[in-house]
Formats: sequence, structure tokens, C-alpha cells
Amino acid sequence: MHVIVIGAGITGVATAKRLAEAGHDITLVEPTEIGGTNNAAYGNGALVSNGFMVPISSPGLWRQVPGYLVTKDAPLAVRWRDFPGRAVWGLKFLAAGATVPRQRKLATGLAPLVKDAPALHAEMIAGTAAEPLLKREPVYYLYPTEESRRADGTWAVRKDFGISCSEKSLEDLQQSISGLPKGYVCGSTINESGYCLDTSGYIKALLAAIPAERLTILAERALGFVLEEGRVTHLRHSGGETACDAVVISAGHASGPLAAELGDRVPLGAERGYCIQYRTNPTGLTQPVMLADQRIAITPKLPGLRVAGQVEIADPDAPADWKHVEILHRRAVSVFPELEGHDADAIRWMGVRPSMTDCTPVIGRASRASNAIHAFGHGHIGFTASARTARIVDDLLSDRAPDIPLAPFSPRRFAG
Repeated sequence: MHVIVIGAGITGVATAKRLAEAGHDITLVEPTEIGGTNNAAYGNGALVSNGFMVPISSPGLWRQVPGYLVTKDAPLAVRWRDFPGRAVWGLKFLAAGATVPRQRKLATGLAPLVKDAPALHAEMIAGTAAEPLLKREPVYYLYPTEESRRADGTWAVRKDFGISCSEKSLEDLQQSISGLPKGYVCGSTINESGYCLDTSGYIKALLAAIPAERLTILAERALGFVLEEGRVTHLRHSGGETACDAVVISAGHASGPLAAELGDRVPLGAERGYCIQYRTNPTGLTQPVMLADQRIAITPKLPGLRVAGQVEIADPDAPADWKHVEILHRRAVSVFPELEGHDADAIRWMGVRPSMTDCTPVIGRASRASNAIHAFGHGHIGFTASARTARIVDDLLSDRAPDIPLAPFSPRRFAG
């Protein structure tokens, strides 16, 4: 079978590799550099965990947003000239997890998707150049006070879903973390976790592991489809048309119009995220940490150290607002004073995260084409969920029942 995979982010490349291993011929459609800076995974926190089922939309978030919008260094910002076109999406996003029952319902759907994520990644990269880039160890969430840790309701959700977590005292942190950030006195860990030393290299290594005879890379922009009798027969793109037996839509924030053409109008939004990557790591930190109060991930990388965070609601094509990187740097210096001055030659990055209003990706068959599969909108869990998503797509194209329920991810859940 000839399968066109639209989009070469972490999910698209993982899917292409899985399908090639199943014996399919793959055309991977991506107009930009694969593994390059346009990829949403290029500058993310690079974490993989089975505890990432708690949606970003959560009880109490709506009460925090007004304060964020008037605070200069807040973790959430809105580009006001772009706000009118994104207000409805934002309100639906806040409402999705605004109560405990809603939050738990979303977590119930997401939990199977992220289950065993580190192990699935390890299986996916076994024997490839990506293998040494994945480190399996707990992710530490750090808190400035014991009260702030107790107030974080995400740990109760994880506990209810049977996720292995541990509470850490200051003494525990001092013994476990080399280069403990200043001002943090306690923490909690998600124990079945890991992180990637080089997300760009990881994606490129997965791509290189696909047999050359099975892979064609088409550096064009997907525009639409030719349908006959409820099936996609050709992809229309900026270079013409390409015939196919099946198609997978995994094009990040550009997936919405393609899905709509196949009968599925979904509320796909674009969150812009930022990071600063220092070329050296003078902090001594050797494992990833989340500063829970600041919503920042700090991850050792090759080379140096990455600090990722900041959510900006704006037009995805608008110029980057580099003040968000300055905020990240100031916050990094506040906990690691030795980073002062290291921003001079640091790498600055802004990327667009494809996010659904209910924090749940779209995975499943298209409504108007039985041979078209949606696999997009993973939001903050794209890296974590990529390996299982690839398995699900393989199952659907092979007419096998996936090993997790797909109803929470249905493209038709927004109909009506």
C-alpha cells in the first residue's frame, strides 16, 4: 500500500517509520526542513511521561487568566490584535477542564494514550541513532513551599489513575538533583518518565531509520484531496497531484483545513511556545525539572541547557515576540544565577503547538474518506504520545482494533 503522510513532525515521522516497517511505501509530505526549527518539537521541553494525562485546562485556570493578561512576566500572553479571531477558541479551552468532573473526564481519555510512553519510545528507537538520545529517569516538579505543592491538584489526578509518583523533601532533592535550582524546597516526581537530549536529532534519526526504498520525501505544501466514492485517490499539493492508497493527516496547526475538506471541522488552535537554549550548562543540572510555580521546563540538552515555557495566543504566522525569551532568561537566572550573561549567544526559538479546545488530539478515520486517518492536535503531549499514535494509525490502516478506546479522540466529537 502507498500511504501519504502529511507532516513530518514527531508524530508524522514516527507514523511513517511504523508504516514502513509494516511493509507500506511512504510519501512524506513536508515543505520545510524535517527536524528543523519549524517543527513544534524542536524547542519543546522534550519530556516523555506516562503522567501527562492531566489536561492543561484545569479547575481554577479561568480565575488565573485575567491576572496573567495584566502581568508583564506571566506564563500566558495574548497578542491583542489577534485576539478577536481566537476568543471563542480560548473560552472553549478554559471551559473544557473548568470543573473537577470535566478535568477527570478528559484525563480518562488521555491516560491510555500516554500509558507506557517511555517504554513505547524505547521500542520505537531501538537499534537507531535516536536510541542514545532518550534518557529514562523521573521528571521532578519543584515547588517553593509545601503549601504550593499541596495546592497542586494534578497529583491527586495522577494518583487516581495509578501513576507512580513520589513526594520529595528538600533533603531528598539535594540528594537526587545535581544543581538544584535556588529557592525550591520540595517536589514530586512522575517516576515512569524520560527526556530527549536532542529533539531535532531524534526526529532526524527516526527518519534515517526508514528504509530508503520505502520512503519518498515530497517537499511541497499539501492543499487538498481528490476523492472518488468515499476514498482519497490523490493528494493535491503545491507541486501538482500524487496518487495514493491511503493518507494520514499529521500536519500540526495546518491540519484543520485538510480535515475540514474530509468532512471534519474541528476547533484546532495554535499556541505559540518559546524556549532559550544555552550553548553550555554551567548549572550542574543533570536531569529535567519543572518549576511548577512558573510553568517552566528546564532540560539538559546537547549542547547545553534548554529553558522552555510561555504560551502566547497569537496568529501562528505573526512575527515572534522575543520578549518571551527574555522572560524565560530572567526566570532562569533567578534560580541559576550562573546563567547570567549566557543569553548572549543562546539559541532563541518560537514554535506553534497544534492544540484542541479539549486538550485531546484528533485520531481516527475521516468522515468523508475511509482511507484517510487523522493524527493531529496533540498540544502539550505531542512528543510523549507520538509512539502510541503511530501504532494506532498502523492498526487503523490494517483494519485492526487499536489497544485503547478511540472515542475520546473522534473527529466527530465536535459535531452538532
